[in-house]
Amino acid sequence: STRGLGLMIGIKLKDAVEARAFVAHLRDNHGLLTVAAGENVVRILPPLVIDDSHVAECVEKLSAGARTFEAGQ
Repeated sequence: STRGLGLMIGIKLKDAVEARAFVAHLRDNHGLLTVAAGENVVRILPPLVIDDSHVAECVEKLSAGARTFEAGQ
């Protein structure tokens, strides 16, 4: 599930997924900087000035990271 305001969103992960491990996976393997917020929430904080191509790139990298992440890493 998601929550937030505008493009500042938190994505709640499945209970078995630890947010810090997923954040590290996104950074190390997909070049996407996110922040862990609690045990199973990943926070996305885009810059104030952003265009559609940046949003598309973020969604692409986030989706790729979710596909390649293995819980329990």
